[in-house]
Amino acid sequence: MVEASRHSDLLIIGGRRAEGIGPGVGRIAHALLHHSLCPVEIVPRREAREERGIR
Repeated sequence: MVEASRHSDLLIIGGRRAEGIGPGVGRIAHALLHHSLCPVEIVPRREAREERGIR
């Protein structure tokens, strides 16, 4: 995905945390945030959005 970011304007990925890790992002999203060559948008999974009252 990092290589794909070289030719992209924006990388959009689904956000999903592993149980027990606490607040933050998962390993893949974390790596992309640090190594992507374009901006990264992390979209929370539907269940996480509904828990926060977001449609």
